[in-house]
Amino acid sequence: MSNLIERHQHIIELIKKEGSIKVTDLCNDLNVSSVTIRKDLQFLEDKKMLFRTHGGATLTNPYIADRHVDEKVTLQANEKQRIGEYASSLVEPNDCILIASGTTVQFFAKNIFAKEGLTVVTSALNVALELIHHQSVEVIQLGGLMRKTSASVTGMCMPKLFCRIFLAANFFLVWMVSI
Repeated sequence: MSNLIERHQHIIELIKKEGSIKVTDLCNDLNVSSVTIRKDLQFLEDKKMLFRTHGGATLTNPYIADRHVDEKVTLQANEKQRIGEYASSLVEPNDCILIASGTTVQFFAKNIFAKEGLTVVTSALNVALELIHHQSVEVIQLGGLMRKTSASVTGMCMPKLFCRIFLAANFFLVWMVSI
């Protein structure tokens, strides 16, 4: 299938069926080089028919910050699990740590195994719910206005509370960095 229009139609049909596609799979399917596929994906993205991602493309805009937490938790779950495992290895018994909101830190909370005397301060409901299963972990849930898409709260972070707490570490993640 060397015809440009046929290739583009195949790519669009496949991404509609699968939701996302990989450059390597398209190269094998269409028997063309990765350079050709990347040019095709760039063209289709310019026409607003898909969104290019690292190593492929998707129909869903990967740069939308306000996806619902239930959707975000499934995206790059293996990577989030590995990050969570590593981050949890940094926590020591008797630490007092701050865990921000997000799905990657939810994986972090899942991997915090009963550390004696651990105190966690968080604004994230999903983080607090992961930690309620550990009897030896104290959870301080911050209050504020509920942000439903992230299952977290925003607003005043109780300045008096922070004057009385010494945090050993802060764990937060960002979804994008621009330099």
